[in-house]
Amino acid sequence: MQSRIFYYRSNFKGINDIKIATAKSKNISDDIVFDIYFIRAEFETLFSGYFKIVPVTSAAETMFEGVSKLCTDLGEYFYYVYQNSEFLKIYFATGSVENALEHHNRKKTKEGAFDFNKFKEDMYLEISSYSQEELREMVLNRNLTKKYVSNFIKLNSKCSEYVKMFLINILSEVYIRNICIINNAYNVKNYILVEAQNAKVNSYPKVCVYDVIEKAVKENALVLVKFNYDFKTGG
Repeated sequence: MQSRIFYYRSNFKGINDIKIATAKSKNISDDIVFDIYFIRAEFETLFSGYFKIVPVTSAAETMFEGVSKLCTDLGEYFYYVYQNSEFLKIYFATGSVENALEHHNRKKTKEGAFDFNKFKEDMYLEISSYSQEELREMVLNRNLTKKYVSNFIKLNSKCSEYVKMFLINILSEVYIRNICIINNAYNVKNYILVEAQNAKVNSYPKVCVYDVIEKAVKENALVLVKFNYDFKTGG
């Protein structure tokens, strides 16, 4: 199977969204199943099409928990997933999906589940304290999200691959409706901070940004995103 985006751009001309594969665990009883889609979309200097991973089974949902489900190179992507999925590491080490699920659930219980509803309520309560005039200044025009991302890339030409992957996510049709970029002159607490080398949840630095935006999509909520410009790494 070809892993690079250019192969699919050349061979699926005129097709904007197509399922190119369904992946299954070798041991059928492990029930790890996910689909891979090619999405035709372009954004200057960032991507010319991307792949979307769609988990089909609950075991696959767990495997991709806390990681990006969008990428531009499948070979590099699955190495990234292996590095960042505790479930996948245990599964490969033991060959047992039960062991991997047990470890995953035990770790989540120990660390405590992220309460998205509290995060959302705190965020809405925080922005409700501003006047209408202040809100108009703080919340940037959502129709210009692509322009703000483009400016961020131009001024931070040495963005890490992790940050580039997150930018692909917030520009995609999957998440763009749930992203609201804010003026970084305002000192709010509950937002995702995007810097040249990292993207993190400001008020919950140990929580993965993908857990937050996934929850936002499922609950039709907004997530505030603030760009921190690092002119030292700019182009």
